Amino acid sequence: MNTKQENKLSMYETVLELFSNNPAIVALILAFSNAATTFTNKVALLQAQVALQTAIITGVAAAKKTRKTALIDQMLFIIGALRAYAKATGDDELFNFVNYKRYKLEAQADTVLTQLANSIKDKANLHLAALADYGITAVVMAAYQTAITNYALFVPKPRTARVSKKTVTKNIKDLIKQIDELLLDELDALAIQFKVANADFYNNYLSSRIIIDLGSTTAKVRGTVKNAEDVPLVGATFFITLTGQTQKVGETLAVTGGKYGIANLLPNDYDLYWERVGYIQKVETNLHIPAGKEFTRHVVLQHISPFTGTVNSGQILNVLGPLNPEWAVGVTFKIRNTTTGPAIGGLTFYPATNPGDAPNGQGSTLLPGQEETHTLTAADFKAFLNIQNQGPNPQTYEITIL
Repeated sequence: MNTKQENKLSMYETVLELFSNNPAIVALILAFSNAATTFTNKVALLQAQVALQTAIITGVAAAKKTRKTALIDQMLFIIGALRAYAKATGDDELFNFVNYKRYKLEAQADTVLTQLANSIKDKANLHLAALADYGITAVVMAAYQTAITNYALFVPKPRTARVSKKTVTKNIKDLIKQIDELLLDELDALAIQFKVANADFYNNYLSSRIIIDLGSTTAKVRGTVKNAEDVPLVGATFFITLTGQTQKVGETLAVTGGKYGIANLLPNDYDLYWERVGYIQKVETNLHIPAGKEFTRHVVLQHISPFTGTVNSGQILNVLGPLNPEWAVGVTFKIRNTTTGPAIGGLTFYPATNPGDAPNGQGSTLLPGQEETHTLTAADFKAFLNIQNQGPNPQTYEITIL
């Protein structure tokens, strides 16, 4: 709907509320009552068409967005391995070719992203044998191809949806015309009969028929961000995009008390995002924000589940890497050796350039039951976090992002 149509629908709904609150008065004049019933039914049809119009595009956009996210996740895994391999072999051309971060991939047009995904696939296949040591196998490449295919096949679908939307848009226009004629030719004319006998109802009817220009005002989203322990998450990020798009149209940080707010939003459909390092991102999609509306959202973010596992004697295991957005400079994390048993050997935790790298003098060795908390600095950061078991028996670990 355009702004003018939204304004009219708002007026129709105000008239409906007046009729709903005064059924006895509406029933006093049979012709008025019949016209009111017809009006109610047509507005219901209009509301259904508006909901369908929104769902046609936003539903397809949301589905495509899911496939795009899955493809980019796979791309970043391949890119991380290629960059590590290129660095190790001194292949500057390959290193520069795969110089992509998530935000750059998300900003690509649909067709460009598909072409880039295929180019990266070709580079990986060219070095597939050597990439086995970097976690890239035929199984991984098959999954990557599936992600490319799923996304590429889905890219044309919004265009198909727009064809259906065109029909719904025409239905909305026709219904608005019919409702306007019903109001002008019947309800307005018959309402005059209430002017003496029911002056309050008549005046309320006239007030309800006034179309307020909602387009002259803006909207706002505000609220608080806390964790499951009811602790305000100061510094949590809140941002919004137009539904199905990636470019942010507003962004802010939660301040004292976890409070946040973005104002001066134009009427549109938006996706809302709340995130903080160490917590699972919360998303609300397809929120229609009309002009003049203030939405309140009090959000609770859940902690990211600890990373746990078992490391066999002498084994080097990669735990975190480019596919984990929480593994970044500035993150605070707790490492614990959760093994129960004698303190023989230990687990060595260390940052590494590649997922298979051996200990390099950085990190810590923790015996069973021991734990440490670290804040990752730029000087310490490397692409991967690895673990090696220094003992003769299997040992277990737990890593929690704080």
